[in-house]
Amino acid sequence: MTDLAARSIIEKFIRAFNEIDSESVLATLHFPHVVISVQGTEVTATANDFVYHYANLAETEGWHHTELVTTDTIQEGADKVHVAVRMTRHKADGSVYSDISGLWIVTRIDGRWGIQVRSMFHNLV
Repeated sequence: MTDLAARSIIEKFIRAFNEIDSESVLATLHFPHVVISVQGTEVTATANDFVYHYANLAETEGWHHTELVTTDTIQEGADKVHVAVRMTRHKADGSVYSDISGLWIVTRIDGRWGIQVRSMFHNLV
C-alpha cells in the first residue's frame, strides 16, 4: 500500500506542476524539502519559503509540459518510500527536449504522504 501512496503523490505533483498550480504542488510536498541537482542542494524549510522554479520554464526552455514516464519503487517501509523516477520535458509541439531521472523520497508524516527529497539528473535530448 505504501508503494501506491507514493506513486499517487508523485502523479499529483506532476499534474499540479503541469498546471502551474502552486497550491496543489505544495500539497504534495513535505517540509523541510530537499532538492539535489548538479547546480547544488537546495533545502526549503517551510512552504512559505518554497520557490516555484517551474514558472519560468516556458520562457527559459520552451517548456510546455512534463510527462511522468516511470516510477519504480526501490525500497519501501511503513512511512517512507524510495522511488526511481523518470520523466521527460516537452515543447508545445510535443518534442522532447529533456530526459530527467532521479530518486525521490516520499514520506508519511502525521498520516499524510508527501515528497520530502528530489534528487535529479537532467539530460538534454
